[in-house]
Amino acid sequence: MKLYVCTLLFWPFSAIDGVYWTLGVEISFYAIVFYLLLIDRLRHLEWIMFAFGMVSLSFWCVALTLETVLPHIHGRYAGFALLWTHKAVAARIFQLCLIQHGCFFALGVLIKEATESGLTRIRLITGMLLCCGCSLEIIGQNDLIARLTKMDLNPLFPLAIWWIAFAAIVLSVTQVLAARSWRPEFTRVLKFMGRITYPLYLVPAPVTILICTLLAPSLGTNAVPVAILGAFIVAVLVDAYPEPAMRGLLKRIHRPAIAALPRESTP
Repeated sequence: MKLYVCTLLFWPFSAIDGVYWTLGVEISFYAIVFYLLLIDRLRHLEWIMFAFGMVSLSFWCVALTLETVLPHIHGRYAGFALLWTHKAVAARIFQLCLIQHGCFFALGVLIKEATESGLTRIRLITGMLLCCGCSLEIIGQNDLIARLTKMDLNPLFPLAIWWIAFAAIVLSVTQVLAARSWRPEFTRVLKFMGRITYPLYLVPAPVTILICTLLAPSLGTNAVPVAILGAFIVAVLVDAYPEPAMRGLLKRIHRPAIAALPRESTP
């Protein structure tokens, strides 16, 4: 019950399912955006997030360097430093301060700004730095998972997945204007696919475990594809019913507060 309540309240240090660990990190970013809206400084978000990205890049440069060098240094202090390096890489408080993941958020903001106001030389250079930071974090997180699971995990596979996904995102935002001329049926399918990505991320773990637990005694390994299909159906149902209702309710509740926020002034 305690974990259930913590999950409902978005308590960032515990949740009913491990996959929800990202929600606290995302809320940290949303808190920054909300504060900038309150003080009418949202136009500074790009450079503020770039600063977070540079902190993240520096963190991973130092952490990966120490994890590479310290094991080859003999002595008690080297082992102590390596231990604390491992703790820092996995520290929840650092995650919530966007120290580990700052490059990803900064890169997302940069893509948005470049789409709306153009890709300048400065943005191209900062984008390259942020991509380096994202790649270093993937390597660092791969090493962390390898240590925890005691498995030999090659970072090239997750790096390839991320770079393909990043290329797809860049390609998609460059086609925004062209999408206006696409058939309405096709754009509706694309919007639907985009909407269900979030419930597909949050729903599958508990749903698949539940279905497999219930059906495994009778279906054996065939329960796995049934569970995957069930998770997809649940994600579609979440998108179709509770999410629109909840969005409508929140809009009615927060509309006066949103209207009271200062408007972004022209610099």
